[in-house]
Amino acid sequence: MAGGGRGRRGGGSGSALAGYLQAIRARVDAAKRYPQMAQQRRQEGTAVVSFRLTPSGELVAEPVVSRSSGYRQLDDAAVRAVSRGAPYPRFPLDPSEMRAIEIPVKFYLR
Repeated sequence: MAGGGRGRRGGGSGSALAGYLQAIRARVDAAKRYPQMAQQRRQEGTAVVSFRLTPSGELVAEPVVSRSSGYRQLDDAAVRAVSRGAPYPRFPLDPSEMRAIEIPVKFYLR
């Protein structure tokens, strides 16, 4: 599902899907907590988390890391952020179009 609708112009399902993915990313970012120990160790990275949702926005199962940040603490924090962000908005398109979602969860010190 990630990246669906790219390359289309105008409205339609591509823009609805893009808006839906943006809303999910915003919920995950709001739920994200940078682990204190990872901050102290100056660990940074991006974990990509894969998960499936019901049409109503509930998690189907526990999210999983599909690409590691290189640090277990950051990977675990990314999975927790996806779990804490639920429930997500209702899927805006036909439920038969739902696919697994992959979201990059970024941890960078400022």
